[in-house]
Amino acid sequence: MKIILSRKGFDSKYGGIASPIFDGKPLLSLPIPCESSGTKYSDLKDFYGKSYSDIIMGLSRGKGARLDKKVNVDECHLDPDLKNRYAKAKIDWKPAFGQCDQAESHLLQHGVEKGDLFLFYGWFRHADFNTMKYKSPVRDLHVIWGYLQVGKILDLSQPEDLKQAKKEYSWHPHIQFDKKINKLYIPSDNLSIENMPSLEAEGYGIFDFSLARQLTAQDSANRCEWDFGGYRDTFKKVKMTYHDSNSYGWPKDKDDKVGVFRAAPRGQEFIFEYDENMKDWLAGVLGV
Repeated sequence: MKIILSRKGFDSKYGGIASPIFDGKPLLSLPIPCESSGTKYSDLKDFYGKSYSDIIMGLSRGKGARLDKKVNVDECHLDPDLKNRYAKAKIDWKPAFGQCDQAESHLLQHGVEKGDLFLFYGWFRHADFNTMKYKSPVRDLHVIWGYLQVGKILDLSQPEDLKQAKKEYSWHPHIQFDKKINKLYIPSDNLSIENMPSLEAEGYGIFDFSLARQLTAQDSANRCEWDFGGYRDTFKKVKMTYHDSNSYGWPKDKDDKVGVFRAAPRGQEFIFEYDENMKDWLAGVLGV
């Protein structure tokens, strides 16, 4: 089984603010702005009585979502779509995750297939739900907020798969894309991990915050410096795509005492092979 750490949600360019960690509530990854998508933040109202637009306007001090130099962009790219957040009911809503172009080519090149596990992560800060303000002192974190185990892959460049996708996932943004490389990842019915036989969970979901899901090292001020929830030794021998240079990954210099993994700032999907040594780490992430 391959694990794909997939970066999703607001960043400094697309959105401009960190997604919030609200005490006692599931993690809320804010979907990136996308003009002419047809899905508005104000349409997404299923987060404890608040719309995404309310949350974004509060956390951004009224500036709204940023797209390059534009501000207060109200339309978004809701993907991965792991919970029905639409204010208007969608008939037979089902979860899915789309990927295309270079990012999908990377998944294809490394043989991502049925049974592989996406762990979605992004930029977060702790925030207060009542005041809609980030908590002080502000600390930027990379946190794993959701998962999807691949049950089926629909190739939207193929007529039969596209026909099925339009019928069963008509609301998903990737259905509208006219691209040569465009896939829709459908989750398995149930989560199934080798050497974890007692799992009773769906093949997709959104997490609450926990330190086990925090990638950023506890003693680091840079969200791109990771210790994988304290499992440094477990990951020091792991080969992960986009991290084979001298700049990213574990320190190559023996005199470097920092001992943190430097996450690459570019690339959406970081892929590595799961093995038995990762069992405790993954169990902590999945909460099993």
